[in-house]
This record gives sequence, C-alpha cells and structure tokens, in this order.
Amino acid sequence: MVNRAQQAFFVEHSRFATSTDELGFARENAPPDYTYMMTAGGSGLEITSTQAMPTNPALRGYAGVVFATVDPSGLARLGTAICQGSTAGVPAPTPITVAGQVQIANCPLR
Repeated sequence: MVNRAQQAFFVEHSRFATSTDELGFARENAPPDYTYMMTAGGSGLEITSTQAMPTNPALRGYAGVVFATVDPSGLARLGTAICQGSTAGVPAPTPITVAGQVQIANCPLR
C-alpha cells in the first residue's frame, strides 16, 4: 500500500512524501504488528524506502522501495521493489545505478 501511495504522491507533487502522515498512510490502514520508517534519497536518485519493522519477533520485516528515473525520451518512469527480511529482521535495500539503470542491492524480493 505504501509503494502505491508513494507513486501517486510523486505524480501529484513531483517528489516523494517524507513521512507516513504526509503520505496519508493512516495508522488505521497499517497492520498493528509493524512500525514504519521512511527514508528518502540516496546516490543522487529520486528514491524513497519505507521499512516495516515487526513488533512481533515471529514476523518478517519488509522494505518497500520506490524510485523515479528519466527515460531517453525525457519521460519520468517510476519503479518499485518489495524486499522481504528474515524473521524479526528488516532488509536494508541499497539503490545503485548501473549503466543508467537502477538496481536494488540487499533486497531479497518477495
């Protein structure tokens, strides 16, 4: 849900939201077993990452990544990834640019 909300926010505001409140991701929409932290930027990219940290150690952590690139014709493109952590662990995805393309390292995909 957060990745989709970030995509819509970017289309409307030409930037990513910096908090779940700004994004409009209300607490009643969030699963009660997680807390959320947003991180923006990285490596000169338009990118945001939201980590879902489990409050129950039996659950896996997740990170959603949304990034914007510009294609050769000058159009903005949005990409997303959802990374799955281990039990009680939260992935820390690392965006890198390779030959003009964004790749997400440290991201076990879900």
